[in-house]
Amino acid sequence: MNKKEGYVYFLFEHKSYPSKGVAFQLLNYIVRIWEQKIKKEFDLKIPVVIPLVLYHGKDKWKIKTSLGEMIRGYDELPEDVRRFVPNYQYLLYDLSTFSDEEIKGEARLRILLSVFRDIFKSNSNEFLKVVFNATLALDELEDQEMGIEYFSRR
Repeated sequence: MNKKEGYVYFLFEHKSYPSKGVAFQLLNYIVRIWEQKIKKEFDLKIPVVIPLVLYHGKDKWKIKTSLGEMIRGYDELPEDVRRFVPNYQYLLYDLSTFSDEEIKGEARLRILLSVFRDIFKSNSNEFLKVVFNATLALDELEDQEMGIEYFSRR
């Protein structure tokens, strides 16, 4: 980062319902990561932590993605006061907006994300389609693992 060696932590949180307190919950996780890092390595240089929420609920996510939204009157605070108040944003991935083609990655990840996305479908035929697609992906995974196993024995 900035032409220096470094690392980034990604904090993944999964939600199946909109949660107004998620920005505060993520902040608690971030602080815990930093505390652990300081305790274990005795280093006061803490890592960058990028919080990410995977959402797959029935309702549309209407919650703002910043901690400042939780702080009463944050937007009206003068800039010289606001700079003393912690604020950050988290990334939100609403899986319900992703098509099958947009869900990428290896088979296990595609299965997991597809099931997360479709678990609340009320139409049983739609959910059966999800199960069928998961079966196809598992078959692909088994074929890949068999291929790897074949080459690793030689």
